Amino acid sequence: MVDSVPNTRISPTSSSSFLPSPLFWALKIFSPTRAVTVHPPRIEVSRHPLVIDSIAEEYDTLLERADWINPYFSPEWMRSWWKRQPQDRAPLVLLAYSAEGELLGFWPFVERPGLLGSKGLWPFVYDEANYHFPTCVQSVAGPIINALEGLLGSFLFVWLPQIPQTFWSSYL
Repeated sequence: MVDSVPNTRISPTSSSSFLPSPLFWALKIFSPTRAVTVHPPRIEVSRHPLVIDSIAEEYDTLLERADWINPYFSPEWMRSWWKRQPQDRAPLVLLAYSAEGELLGFWPFVERPGLLGSKGLWPFVYDEANYHFPTCVQSVAGPIINALEGLLGSFLFVWLPQIPQTFWSSYL
């Protein structure tokens, strides 16, 4: 199931000055990038586990142009991690597409049940990853953050750990 999300603004809950690992910088430095003009991106929300397969089809192409690359959100990591999750979990993936239908970014989360019928939104691979920012081109990071804020009313909380200050500073 895919829903459209209105564009709004989000504020970080933490101002930590997290520094990405050397792997992040190696991927960033050696990843070829090209400018992508997007006016405006189409943001979708997918709540189906098969969205990982959809991302996998376009993942290599996205990496060629992405400005933010999170290796923990590769389809291989996400599939392996998802298979180990309890049945009471549900994926929620924010997807950004160009007007031509190209995948420009994604930010995967998992919905977890809480106390007294509440629910929280946690990043995919939350128990194994060292950082949890989206994989995307620079031009869609803001709209993806805005889409996440549009979902806040549906959850008791959204946990956003270990996101570099440089990411927040660039888009807020």
